[in-house]
Amino acid sequence: MPLEKEEIKEDIQGPIEREKEEAREKFAELFEIVKKRYENFPSETVKQEFLAHTEDVLDRVIEISFLKNFSSEERMAVEIAAILHDLTKADPPPKKYADIPNYVLVNHHQMAAGEVPEILTDEYLKKIGVKEGNFDELRRWVEKAILEHMGPHPGFMEKTLKRVNADLGKRGFSKIHHPQAEGKISQALLAADMKALADAKGIQKILALRSSQDVFLKEDKKRLESFEGLGIHLSLAEVRFLSAMESALEAEQMVRSLGDTDLSKWIEKVIEQDKKIVFRDPVSGEGLRWEEVLQKIKS
Repeated sequence: MPLEKEEIKEDIQGPIEREKEEAREKFAELFEIVKKRYENFPSETVKQEFLAHTEDVLDRVIEISFLKNFSSEERMAVEIAAILHDLTKADPPPKKYADIPNYVLVNHHQMAAGEVPEILTDEYLKKIGVKEGNFDELRRWVEKAILEHMGPHPGFMEKTLKRVNADLGKRGFSKIHHPQAEGKISQALLAADMKALADAKGIQKILALRSSQDVFLKEDKKRLESFEGLGIHLSLAEVRFLSAMESALEAEQMVRSLGDTDLSKWIEKVIEQDKKIVFRDPVSGEGLRWEEVLQKIKS
Protein backbone atom coordinates (compact mmCIF):
# COMPACT_ATOMS: atom_id res chain seq x y z
CA MET A 1 0.00 0.00 0.00
CA PRO A 2 1.66 3.27 -1.10
CA LEU A 3 1.35 6.53 0.77
CA GLU A 4 -2.23 7.81 0.91
CA LYS A 5 -2.82 10.66 -1.52
CA GLU A 6 -3.55 13.08 1.30
CA GLU A 7 -0.09 12.32 2.74
CA ILE A 8 1.63 13.44 -0.46
CA LYS A 9 1.52 17.09 -1.42
CA GLU A 10 -0.31 17.51 -4.70
CA ASP A 11 2.63 19.28 -6.34
CA ILE A 12 4.92 16.25 -5.93
CA GLN A 13 2.48 13.45 -6.82
CA GLY A 14 3.33 13.76 -10.52
CA PRO A 15 7.11 13.85 -10.00
CA ILE A 16 6.91 10.82 -7.71
CA GLU A 17 5.05 8.74 -10.29
CA ARG A 18 7.45 9.83 -13.04
CA GLU A 19 10.42 8.93 -10.86
CA LYS A 20 9.00 5.45 -10.28
CA GLU A 21 8.72 4.87 -14.03
CA GLU A 22 12.14 6.33 -14.78
CA ALA A 23 13.84 4.32 -12.05
CA ARG A 24 12.62 1.05 -13.53
CA GLU A 25 14.02 2.05 -16.92
CA LYS A 26 17.27 3.52 -15.62
CA PHE A 27 18.07 0.55 -13.36
CA ALA A 28 16.81 -2.23 -15.66
CA GLU A 29 20.25 -3.92 -15.56
CA LEU A 30 20.14 -4.07 -11.75
CA PHE A 31 16.67 -5.61 -11.83
CA GLU A 32 17.97 -8.26 -14.23
CA ILE A 33 20.82 -9.09 -11.83
CA VAL A 34 18.31 -9.51 -9.00
CA LYS A 35 15.94 -11.63 -11.11
CA LYS A 36 18.78 -13.96 -12.10
CA ARG A 37 19.83 -14.44 -8.47
CA TYR A 38 16.25 -15.13 -7.44
CA GLU A 39 16.22 -18.19 -9.68
CA ASN A 40 17.70 -19.93 -6.63
CA PHE A 41 14.44 -19.61 -4.69
CA PRO A 42 12.69 -22.96 -4.09
CA SER A 43 9.53 -22.07 -5.99
CA GLU A 44 8.25 -19.68 -8.62
CA THR A 45 5.74 -18.34 -6.10
CA VAL A 46 8.45 -17.30 -3.65
CA LYS A 47 10.52 -15.81 -6.47
CA GLN A 48 7.62 -13.66 -7.64
CA GLU A 49 6.83 -12.58 -4.07
CA PHE A 50 10.39 -11.35 -3.60
CA LEU A 51 10.48 -9.60 -6.96
CA ALA A 52 7.25 -7.83 -6.05
CA HIS A 53 8.78 -6.92 -2.68
CA THR A 54 11.80 -5.37 -4.39
CA GLU A 55 9.61 -3.19 -6.60
CA ASP A 56 7.45 -2.31 -3.61
CA VAL A 57 10.46 -1.14 -1.58
CA LEU A 58 11.71 0.88 -4.55
CA ASP A 59 8.37 2.70 -4.80
CA ARG A 60 8.37 3.46 -1.09
CA VAL A 61 11.91 4.85 -0.96
CA ILE A 62 11.03 7.12 -3.87
CA GLU A 63 8.03 8.44 -1.94
CA ILE A 64 10.14 9.00 1.17
CA SER A 65 12.93 10.65 -0.83
CA PHE A 66 10.51 13.28 -2.14
CA LEU A 67 8.83 13.82 1.21
CA LYS A 68 12.21 14.25 2.90
CA ASN A 69 13.68 16.45 0.15
CA PHE A 70 16.55 14.17 -0.87
CA SER A 71 19.05 15.52 -3.36
CA SER A 72 19.14 13.80 -6.76
CA GLU A 73 22.31 11.95 -5.69
CA GLU A 74 20.76 10.77 -2.44
CA ARG A 75 17.64 9.63 -4.29
CA MET A 76 19.71 7.63 -6.76
CA ALA A 77 21.62 5.96 -3.92
CA VAL A 78 18.51 4.93 -2.01
CA GLU A 79 16.83 3.65 -5.19
CA ILE A 80 19.82 1.46 -6.01
CA ALA A 81 19.99 0.24 -2.41
CA ALA A 82 16.29 -0.67 -2.56
CA ILE A 83 16.81 -2.80 -5.66
CA LEU A 84 19.89 -4.59 -4.27
CA HIS A 85 19.02 -4.88 -0.56
CA ASP A 86 17.78 -8.50 -0.79
CA LEU A 87 20.08 -9.53 -3.65
CA THR A 88 21.60 -12.55 -1.87
CA LYS A 89 18.53 -13.81 -0.03
CA ALA A 90 18.09 -16.78 -2.38
CA ASP A 91 21.77 -17.68 -2.44
CA PRO A 92 23.07 -20.85 -0.81
CA PRO A 93 25.29 -20.16 2.21
CA PRO A 94 29.07 -20.43 1.87
CA LYS A 95 30.14 -24.08 2.33
CA LYS A 96 31.54 -23.60 5.82
CA TYR A 97 28.16 -22.27 7.01
CA ALA A 98 26.04 -24.73 5.04
CA ASP A 99 24.80 -26.62 8.11
CA ILE A 100 23.73 -23.48 10.00
CA PRO A 101 19.96 -22.91 9.54
CA ASN A 102 18.92 -19.39 8.51
CA TYR A 103 22.51 -18.21 7.95
CA VAL A 104 21.63 -16.36 4.73
CA LEU A 105 18.44 -14.93 6.22
CA VAL A 106 20.32 -13.14 9.00
CA ASN A 107 23.47 -12.30 7.01
CA HIS A 108 22.13 -11.32 3.59
CA HIS A 109 22.78 -7.65 4.43
CA GLN A 110 26.53 -8.21 4.66
CA MET A 111 26.56 -10.56 1.69
CA ALA A 112 24.71 -8.07 -0.55
CA ALA A 113 26.68 -5.04 0.66
CA GLY A 114 29.89 -6.88 -0.15
CA GLU A 115 28.89 -7.11 -3.80
CA VAL A 116 28.19 -3.39 -4.23
CA PRO A 117 31.67 -2.47 -5.59
CA GLU A 118 31.53 -5.31 -8.11
CA ILE A 119 28.07 -4.31 -9.36
CA LEU A 120 28.39 -0.54 -9.24
CA THR A 121 31.51 -0.27 -11.35
CA ASP A 122 32.81 3.08 -12.56
CA GLU A 123 31.64 2.16 -16.05
CA TYR A 124 28.11 1.40 -14.88
CA LEU A 125 27.81 4.51 -12.71
CA LYS A 126 29.01 6.68 -15.58
CA LYS A 127 26.39 5.09 -17.85
CA ILE A 128 23.53 5.94 -15.49
CA GLY A 129 24.64 9.54 -15.18
CA VAL A 130 26.65 9.70 -11.95
CA LYS A 131 29.31 12.42 -11.96
CA GLU A 132 32.77 10.89 -12.05
CA GLY A 133 33.88 12.52 -8.81
CA ASN A 134 30.86 11.04 -6.96
CA PHE A 135 31.42 7.33 -7.72
CA ASP A 136 33.01 6.39 -4.39
CA GLU A 137 30.54 8.41 -2.31
CA LEU A 138 27.52 6.84 -4.01
CA ARG A 139 28.92 3.34 -3.53
CA ARG A 140 29.49 4.10 0.17
CA TRP A 141 25.92 5.34 0.57
CA VAL A 142 24.47 2.25 -1.10
CA GLU A 143 26.69 -0.16 0.80
CA LYS A 144 25.93 1.52 4.15
CA ALA A 145 22.16 1.51 3.55
CA ILE A 146 22.16 -2.19 2.67
CA LEU A 147 24.30 -3.02 5.71
CA GLU A 148 21.95 -1.14 8.02
CA HIS A 149 18.54 -2.03 6.58
CA MET A 150 18.04 -5.00 8.91
CA GLY A 151 18.22 -3.72 12.34
CA PRO A 152 18.57 -4.16 15.09
CA HIS A 153 15.31 -6.12 14.93
CA PRO A 154 12.93 -7.00 17.74
CA GLY A 155 11.12 -10.33 17.96
CA PHE A 156 11.49 -13.01 15.30
CA MET A 157 14.65 -11.76 13.62
CA GLU A 158 16.36 -11.07 16.92
CA LYS A 159 15.62 -14.63 18.08
CA THR A 160 16.76 -16.07 14.76
CA LEU A 161 19.98 -14.04 14.91
CA LYS A 162 20.70 -15.33 18.42
CA ARG A 163 20.25 -18.94 17.27
CA VAL A 164 22.52 -18.44 14.27
CA ASN A 165 25.16 -16.69 16.39
CA ALA A 166 25.01 -19.52 18.93
CA ASP A 167 25.75 -22.01 16.14
CA LEU A 168 28.53 -19.80 14.79
CA GLY A 169 30.05 -19.52 18.27
CA LYS A 170 30.10 -23.29 18.73
CA ARG A 171 32.13 -23.57 15.53
CA GLY A 172 34.50 -20.74 16.42
CA PHE A 173 33.17 -18.38 13.74
CA SER A 174 32.61 -14.64 14.16
CA LYS A 175 29.10 -13.59 15.11
CA ILE A 176 26.79 -11.59 12.84
CA HIS A 177 25.78 -8.05 13.76
CA HIS A 178 22.80 -5.99 12.62
CA PRO A 179 23.85 -2.33 12.95
CA GLN A 180 21.45 0.51 13.68
CA ALA A 181 20.28 2.50 10.65
CA GLU A 182 21.95 5.90 10.78
CA GLY A 183 21.52 8.73 8.31
CA LYS A 184 18.62 9.63 6.02
CA ILE A 185 19.45 7.13 3.26
CA SER A 186 19.76 4.11 5.58
CA GLN A 187 16.65 5.11 7.53
CA ALA A 188 14.62 5.59 4.35
CA LEU A 189 15.53 2.09 3.16
CA LEU A 190 14.76 0.53 6.54
CA ALA A 191 11.39 2.30 6.77
CA ALA A 192 10.44 1.31 3.21
CA ASP A 193 11.49 -2.31 3.78
CA MET A 194 9.59 -2.53 7.06
CA LYS A 195 6.45 -1.04 5.59
CA ALA A 196 6.63 -3.48 2.71
CA LEU A 197 7.00 -6.29 5.26
CA ALA A 198 3.99 -5.07 7.27
CA ASP A 199 1.45 -4.54 4.52
CA ALA A 200 -0.75 -7.08 2.75
CA LYS A 201 1.88 -7.97 0.12
CA GLY A 202 4.48 -8.46 2.83
CA ILE A 203 2.27 -10.74 4.86
CA GLN A 204 1.47 -12.78 1.75
CA LYS A 205 5.21 -13.03 1.04
CA ILE A 206 5.86 -14.42 4.51
CA LEU A 207 3.05 -16.95 4.11
CA ALA A 208 4.60 -18.10 0.83
CA LEU A 209 8.07 -18.31 2.35
CA ARG A 210 7.03 -20.18 5.48
CA SER A 211 4.94 -22.66 3.49
CA SER A 212 7.75 -23.55 1.08
CA GLN A 213 10.98 -23.82 3.11
CA ASP A 214 11.69 -26.84 5.31
CA VAL A 215 13.25 -24.86 8.16
CA PHE A 216 10.09 -22.77 8.56
CA LEU A 217 7.76 -25.73 8.07
CA LYS A 218 9.51 -27.49 10.96
CA GLU A 219 9.38 -24.38 13.14
CA ASP A 220 5.68 -23.85 12.48
CA LYS A 221 4.79 -27.51 13.13
CA LYS A 222 6.69 -27.38 16.41
CA ARG A 223 4.87 -24.20 17.36
CA LEU A 224 1.55 -25.80 16.42
CA GLU A 225 2.29 -28.63 18.85
CA SER A 226 3.15 -26.11 21.56
CA PHE A 227 -0.20 -24.39 21.11
CA GLU A 228 -1.99 -27.74 21.23
CA GLY A 229 -0.24 -28.46 24.51
CA LEU A 230 -1.74 -25.26 25.89
CA GLY A 231 -5.21 -26.18 24.66
CA ILE A 232 -5.09 -23.63 21.85
CA HIS A 233 -6.33 -25.16 18.60
CA LEU A 234 -4.91 -23.54 15.47
CA SER A 235 -4.40 -24.79 11.94
CA LEU A 236 -0.92 -24.85 10.44
CA ALA A 237 -2.03 -22.00 8.17
CA GLU A 238 -3.02 -19.94 11.21
CA VAL A 239 0.38 -20.56 12.81
CA ARG A 240 2.04 -19.31 9.62
CA PHE A 241 -0.24 -16.30 9.63
CA LEU A 242 0.59 -15.60 13.26
CA SER A 243 4.28 -15.43 12.33
CA ALA A 244 3.43 -12.97 9.55
CA MET A 245 1.37 -10.84 11.95
CA GLU A 246 4.22 -10.79 14.44
CA SER A 247 6.63 -9.73 11.71
CA ALA A 248 4.30 -6.86 10.79
CA LEU A 249 4.17 -5.66 14.39
CA GLU A 250 7.94 -5.98 14.71
CA ALA A 251 8.31 -3.93 11.53
CA GLU A 252 6.12 -1.25 13.06
CA GLN A 253 8.38 -1.17 16.14
CA MET A 254 11.43 -0.87 13.90
CA VAL A 255 10.06 2.22 12.15
CA ARG A 256 9.01 3.78 15.45
CA SER A 257 12.57 3.32 16.72
CA LEU A 258 13.74 5.77 14.05
CA GLY A 259 11.97 8.55 15.93
CA ASP A 260 10.31 9.96 12.79
CA THR A 261 6.65 10.80 13.46
CA ASP A 262 5.70 10.89 9.78
CA LEU A 263 7.12 7.43 9.09
CA SER A 264 5.57 6.02 12.28
CA LYS A 265 2.09 7.22 11.29
CA TRP A 266 2.73 5.84 7.80
CA ILE A 267 3.25 2.27 8.99
CA GLU A 268 0.53 2.44 11.68
CA LYS A 269 -2.03 2.95 8.90
CA VAL A 270 -0.75 -0.19 7.18
CA ILE A 271 -1.31 -2.30 10.31
CA GLU A 272 -4.88 -1.01 10.61
CA GLN A 273 -5.50 -1.96 6.98
CA ASP A 274 -4.12 -5.47 7.59
CA LYS A 275 -6.76 -6.04 10.26
CA LYS A 276 -9.53 -5.55 7.69
CA ILE A 277 -8.19 -7.99 5.08
CA VAL A 278 -8.94 -11.69 4.58
CA PHE A 279 -5.64 -13.34 3.65
CA ARG A 280 -5.37 -16.72 1.88
CA ASP A 281 -2.95 -19.43 2.86
CA PRO A 282 -0.94 -20.41 -0.26
CA VAL A 283 -1.19 -24.14 0.54
CA SER A 284 -4.65 -24.75 2.00
CA GLY A 285 -6.45 -21.71 0.62
CA GLU A 286 -7.79 -21.12 4.12
CA GLY A 287 -9.10 -17.62 4.83
CA LEU A 288 -7.08 -15.91 7.56
CA ARG A 289 -8.24 -12.92 9.59
CA TRP A 290 -6.08 -10.96 12.02
CA GLU A 291 -8.61 -10.56 14.85
CA GLU A 292 -9.87 -14.15 14.60
CA VAL A 293 -6.40 -15.63 15.09
CA LEU A 294 -5.67 -13.29 17.98
CA GLN A 295 -8.98 -14.18 19.61
CA LYS A 296 -8.13 -17.90 19.49
CA ILE A 297 -4.86 -17.24 21.28
CA LYS A 298 -6.44 -14.94 23.88
CA SER A 299 -9.27 -17.34 24.64
